[in-house]
Amino acid sequence: MYVNSVGSSFDLFVSRPKQNNSLASVPYLKNTNSVDTVSFTGKIKPVVVNKFKVLIGQDPFAAKLAVKMPESDEERIALLEILEHRVKLDRFVRLNAEKWGISIKLAEAERLAEEAPNSPEYHEVMRWLKNKGNLDSVVATLNKQIEQEAKRNKPAIEFFEELSKLEDEYLAKKIVKEQQIEKFWYRVTKENINADGRFSTSELIEIVKSGKVPPKAGETVAAAPRIASRKDLLAVIKSEYRQLLREETNVYDLNKNHTASAKDAQKRLKEKYASQIARTEVADSRLEDIFRYIEREFNAQIDNIMDIDIYPIGEHWNQMLEVESKLRGLRREVAQLIARVSTSPSDLEANAILTKKLAEIESMKKLWILGMKKSVHYEAVNREMMEKAGKLKPYDYLTGENKVIKLHKEALEICEKNNDELPEEMWVKILS
Repeated sequence: MYVNSVGSSFDLFVSRPKQNNSLASVPYLKNTNSVDTVSFTGKIKPVVVNKFKVLIGQDPFAAKLAVKMPESDEERIALLEILEHRVKLDRFVRLNAEKWGISIKLAEAERLAEEAPNSPEYHEVMRWLKNKGNLDSVVATLNKQIEQEAKRNKPAIEFFEELSKLEDEYLAKKIVKEQQIEKFWYRVTKENINADGRFSTSELIEIVKSGKVPPKAGETVAAAPRIASRKDLLAVIKSEYRQLLREETNVYDLNKNHTASAKDAQKRLKEKYASQIARTEVADSRLEDIFRYIEREFNAQIDNIMDIDIYPIGEHWNQMLEVESKLRGLRREVAQLIARVSTSPSDLEANAILTKKLAEIESMKKLWILGMKKSVHYEAVNREMMEKAGKLKPYDYLTGENKVIKLHKEALEICEKNNDELPEEMWVKILS
């Protein structure tokens, strides 16, 4: 269950073996048509807008939408068109989510009644269902409300049906490729301005139109660092590069070359301070000196803790990433099935598949939560071993800003306060 050091198999920035340890894994997983409906002028190309519609509209029926700020006029037009249709279906989505939530609990209750009728989990599910009241009446009311919403907003539903057809058409004609879709959606989730789920669809429309994301309640926008001279600029870049490496370099990931993420951080800093770099005439060689200095500092901390045996939670995290990937795929399938069921409520096959997929999502969520608890536990054990060895300071330098560790700790805190469940906005953040 142990491995020699964090980062012992590979150097941080050069994929060069240092030692050849065999790692014991932490057990975790059980073995529209193409005609545009918008008027375009100038240099805006309808086919480009349509491509963005396909790339953006991958999960249109999520409770909280994932959105990244557009980088071109075409992307902005496509995103706004999708959001303006989706806002009309917000209640439709909420009602469907409530209906399918009941279906999932009923299926879970049936399973537990056979497998573990005396378990606390079974009694909890039955208590949840009882609190809903007369389920036949509740579901009948939901079906009626869903039908009314579908009739009232038929054009919006048809828009997403056509969007699904457009995706199939563009994939068949190789106008877009599966790899492009996956790559774009990865960027959406990574740069999601709604990762915490705090914005409604109507709010997202205003944000995209304005190009500005409002701060959280009580949050003030940090003032930009004062850069009066070349010396100040270099100090800011040095500090921010160190912070970026601490946030984004996963030292538990023993089998990864971190050169690409380091180069990306450097590129972002050069772009962020391009005008100041030009004004103060900072040479590229001077920036490279700063980047190398911070990298040597980082690797020195790794060398400082290499002799400490730890649990290899990086492998455990990789297995959790597999669960997250499955969840993203299931959510996309569910979005497509909901669109299908919304226009054909009597489609028994689609309804059955949807119920099954929603149950799979719940199962994957429980598996992720189990993995998260193990992650927090074993990281705490590793931290304790570092403290006993007098290596806590370098360990904190390397992991104190680690995004995975911080996410898992946040999720555990929420679970402990929320009956071992996570709200939708937290899942949006986890899957971003």
